[in-house]
Amino acid sequence: MKRRGFSIFEVIIMVGLMAMLFIIAVGNLNRPHRTELRSLAGVMEASYPAPTGYVVDEAGILSEVTETEISVLAKDLAAGDGPEVAVVTVVNIEPETMEEYAIKLAERWQVGKAGIDNGVILLVVPSERKLRIEVGRGAEAVLTDAEAQRIVDKTIVPFFKRGDMDSGIRAGVAAIVAELKEAGDGGHR
Repeated sequence: MKRRGFSIFEVIIMVGLMAMLFIIAVGNLNRPHRTELRSLAGVMEASYPAPTGYVVDEAGILSEVTETEISVLAKDLAAGDGPEVAVVTVVNIEPETMEEYAIKLAERWQVGKAGIDNGVILLVVPSERKLRIEVGRGAEAVLTDAEAQRIVDKTIVPFFKRGDMDSGIRAGVAAIVAELKEAGDGGHR
């Protein structure tokens, strides 16, 4: 039996396949595997701003007038045993989700009166086009998740869609404060 050699076409195909396998193998050498990514995520932690007032605008999207108006509304609401409202804008929340970041921020800042947990945080991440209203347990009877989402969808987002984050945040805080004041007894029913 005589052995037949490879045709030029077969040689080209084999060389091409070997080159592709080599490229794939070399490309994967520098990429971390999924388990490595998970362990790296455990080491990385999001950056949290310091609580310097009722408004912390790290993303730089609020005017001084809006910051002042929100601070006055929040200070007035917090008088006595009233609930506390904070507005926080940040550039990045990675590797956290919005919910995780908002909860950890609330825990770090301790927004709301001690023992009552009646704080509310309006968190905005403009670079990711995300926002969330995080409500402490002591204010949830007044400002439910459904009501908070209604404020986001009907009050804040329409301004954001027009490119006016400043007015959207101001209107959102005004709606949050109005809802909490409506309870009339410090943000809990």
